[in-house]
Amino acid sequence: MFDKNLVLSILMQIDEALGKIVSRAKRIRSADNFTGTPAGMEKLDAICMLFMAIGKALKNIDIVTGGTLLSQYPKSIGREQWVSETSSPIITLILTPNRYSGYALMK
Repeated sequence: MFDKNLVLSILMQIDEALGKIVSRAKRIRSADNFTGTPAGMEKLDAICMLFMAIGKALKNIDIVTGGTLLSQYPKSIGREQWVSETSSPIITLILTPNRYSGYALMK
């Protein structure tokens, strides 16, 4: 059996990182908002680092649970596809913020 408190802590960190991504991308209306200024590039860098941290956290959950937690979900997909499907709505939100009413839709 794995340490549920540790997994919960990691999930809370992921949730916090997702909230930061949404908050930082709130005013982004096009890719030019990221690439047009040094401040935009710094914002893009910060968001990318959060995505990397989320990926690492997901790997840690898999390690802590011995691969048993993520495998319990109904979709039978590979880890990379699961991460891709999880992050796609977030990336879509960043690139087209007016299409979604916020983070709750990603949960």
